[in-house]
Amino acid sequence: MLDKRETVIEELESLQEVQPKSFNSVPKNLQGDELVYAFENAKFPGLRYGNGELFTDFASRVSTSFKKIVLQEDWSSLLIVAHDGVNRIILSTVASNFSADINQTLSLMGGFEQDTCCLNIIDIDVKDEEIKFSRIKAMNITPDNPAKEGNYLSSMERIFKPYAHSYIN
Repeated sequence: MLDKRETVIEELESLQEVQPKSFNSVPKNLQGDELVYAFENAKFPGLRYGNGELFTDFASRVSTSFKKIVLQEDWSSLLIVAHDGVNRIILSTVASNFSADINQTLSLMGGFEQDTCCLNIIDIDVKDEEIKFSRIKAMNITPDNPAKEGNYLSSMERIFKPYAHSYIN
């Protein structure tokens, strides 16, 4: 992605993936709902990812940080390398033109699929320190299968299939 461009690489804790306490702490009979379908269920009040971080805290952390980045004036193109959940929160934020509250953001989150190593392209117009427009120009692009042929499982279903096989066909 960077080729020979000179760039500053910065790691931001606020854009780290949602943190589980322990996947083993989730009872087997709940693994399907709490792990495999976590992002679709993130909208439910009080839900934690793998008995760890509250989804509301996660969404607030990521959307607040992303908005601060967007409003900085020292860049015109930006590459964010992030995991599935972070990408989904960013896409939810952009899809709502930065107007959704945390509950709305979490409701949108489950509607976005993010395959491993995918690329999303977004465009955000900022004028006078205010976000005017935000657009998703391309989403979930993967060079090995751009048409998603034969890709019937979600990314979370693929990740947890070996562990929660009884919930995934």
